[in-house]
Parts: sequence; structure tokens; C-alpha cells
Amino acid sequence: MDGRRSPADRRRAVQHGADGEARVADELCARAWSVVARRWRGGGGELDLVVQKGDVLRFVEVKVVQPDDLRDGEWVSAPQRRRLRQAAEAFLMGWPGPVAEACFLLAIVDGDALRWMDDPF
Repeated sequence: MDGRRSPADRRRAVQHGADGEARVADELCARAWSVVARRWRGGGGELDLVVQKGDVLRFVEVKVVQPDDLRDGEWVSAPQRRRLRQAAEAFLMGWPGPVAEACFLLAIVDGDALRWMDDPF
């Protein structure tokens, strides 16, 4: 095997990620956050979710993991962090309102559990 996934496997992975993002969005909305963008692209990167509560923004990176993934280390690689920061900066350049605070939120979807890491990088 050459390490490449079949088109069907890629479609399943994309759907699995979209389902995780929808679950995280639903949970954040239940916590009084409003989703202002999904899969926003710009600045050379993509933001899974951007949520707002008043004049506070969170750039949400969603990771859907397998139950046996016990990783406690780095969830987001250095190149991905750079792309996320560039995307967040581009998003903020076009944001029409005041922002008192903006930072990243890492949401880890692990089976039925959701884990949150505020400002993880």
C-alpha cells in the first residue's frame, strides 16, 4: 500500500470531520456563542469555526480523534498553527465590529466526549 486513501475513505473522513464540527458548533451555541463563520478560508489557511459572544471571538480548531488516541502532546503542528494564525489575522482584518478579545479554542471530539483547550497555541 502506498499510504494514499481511496476516494471513498477521503469522503468518509471529510464527513466525519464535518460531523465533528457540527457537534462542536451545537455545543458552543448551547453555551450562548454564535457561529459567525464555518470553514472560513483566507490568509492561506482555513478556520473550522469562528464564534462570537458579545465583542469576544474564538477561532475554533476541531480535531476528531479515535477513542484509542491518547495523545497528550501537540494536536496542531507548527505549520498548521502558522496557517491558522494567518487565517485569523485575515479574518480580523475584515471583521466589522469591535473585538475586545480574540484567541483560539481547540475542540477535541473523542467519541461521546468533548474536550476543550482555550488558547492552546
